[in-house]
Amino acid sequence: MRDQLIAEGLSANLTERTGDGGADIIVKDELGEIIYLIQCKHTAKIEMPIDAGLVQDAKRVRENWRADTAVVIGVSNAKRFAPRVVEEFRNIIGRLIARDELARVRFS
Repeated sequence: MRDQLIAEGLSANLTERTGDGGADIIVKDELGEIIYLIQCKHTAKIEMPIDAGLVQDAKRVRENWRADTAVVIGVSNAKRFAPRVVEEFRNIIGRLIARDELARVRFS
C-alpha cells in the first residue's frame, strides 16, 4: 500500500510497530500536513466481516494524531466490513478499503 501511495506522488511513511498512536501509515501533503491516517487490519478469516476492533483503532488514531481534517482509512484483507463499522467510519471522517478494492483504489 505504501508503494502505491508513493507512486501516486504522496509522502507516505510507515510508523514504528510500537508507539505509533494506532496508525500504520501516515500520508502528508506537500505542506507537511497529515491528510490520511491509515490503519491496516489483517485477519485469517477473510470471509468474515471486520467488526468493532477497527472502529476502536480508528478513533484512537484520530485522537492520538490530533489530525482533525485527516481522513482515517481502515484497510483490511477481509472481503467486507460489518454494517456497524461502515456507519461508524462515516462519523469519524473515515474511508474503508476491503481486500477486493486495494488494487483499484486511488488516493490522489
